[in-house]
Amino acid sequence: NSSFRFRHPVPQPGEVARELGVRTPELIGIYSDIADLPWDDFPERSVLKPLRGSTSKGVFLLQRADGGWRDLASGRVVSPDDVSREYRALVTSGAISADVLVERAIVDPRCPGLPPIDYKVYTFYGQVGLTMAKGHAWDGCGGSAASFRVFDAQWRDLGDAFGRNRLNPLIPPPVRGAEMLELASLVSSAVPRGLLRVDLFEDEDGPVLGEVTPEPGGSVIVRSDVDRMLGRQWEDAEARLRVRFARAGQLSPGLAPQAEASLQRVRARAAVEPHENGR
Repeated sequence: NSSFRFRHPVPQPGEVARELGVRTPELIGIYSDIADLPWDDFPERSVLKPLRGSTSKGVFLLQRADGGWRDLASGRVVSPDDVSREYRALVTSGAISADVLVERAIVDPRCPGLPPIDYKVYTFYGQVGLTMAKGHAWDGCGGSAASFRVFDAQWRDLGDAFGRNRLNPLIPPPVRGAEMLELASLVSSAVPRGLLRVDLFEDEDGPVLGEVTPEPGGSVIVRSDVDRMLGRQWEDAEARLRVRFARAGQLSPGLAPQAEASLQRVRARAAVEPHENGR
């Protein structure tokens, strides 16, 4: 756990993006209840997601099809009533918020009929640790299954770094990989946290900021060499946060990069050997 308790809210992606000049998906609207959605006004491809949630619960990536909507993550054709029923069940269980955010969907030109590859960049107060890429592939039952590939900060394959069963060495790095990591570092440097996950997509115009996740969910077993590398980076981030605290007297999010995020590292990065073909 971080030795510093972050007592201020993390800025929303849209707020961060406006100040830093980062692209985000086009916002269609924010609605207090799933019943308020104007379905007829939505674009051809839309993303519905809760304002508060985790592990992709309540997220629907939809494309108009057959008089209804095709959920690109599952391959199902669903109606607005189907989506509302499933969403309400998650709200009732306490898994997600009732508020719904709707955005125009990002289209990755490399996989136009599937959800775009989600590049989840783990950052440590301005420094990039690694990226877990989440892709989808159609299965034999008419749906799609998520798979993963883990890259280091040079986009080399790290193999089974997180004990994932569905590794896919065919998931490509982004076309503009250096630009994507620079963007992740920029966002991270404005938020004084030891660990921040910056979720990014890529369309034909380059990287797009999806979400900023201060406390990534899920339970994983990290391979020992990767664990040591991330641990050292986290410790180094904590050291730079101490400098920030000493100078500013508090740790609050900024809307510009903070100088302490770019201080020379206290520790050298631990070496992690890349794995060929994801093994």
